[in-house]
Amino acid sequence: MYGASEHTYKLFTGVAEAFNMLLNSLRNLIHYNVPITISLTVTKIHINEVENMVNTSSKLGVTNFVLARPTPLGRGEKFWSSLELSKEEERKALKNV
Repeated sequence: MYGASEHTYKLFTGVAEAFNMLLNSLRNLIHYNVPITISLTVTKIHINEVENMVNTSSKLGVTNFVLARPTPLGRGEKFWSSLELSKEEERKALKNV
């Protein structure tokens, strides 16, 4: 999950509708009782949205979450310095889950 808003999702995916597509997909999966685990790769861009990401997903029925550290691969390598969290920021993100 890339964020808790359309704006943040578009920053990561380049697709304006991606956030609503995710929410609709989650609703469909939950409707059919498909177990879901959401991976939250936390970056500086959306560290302040972690709690909202969990709350939004939980309201839909998601119960499993995994926090992942970003890795400098692909496009992330180019922007690594603006994505990487400090140890203190990582602790803050963990407290919000």
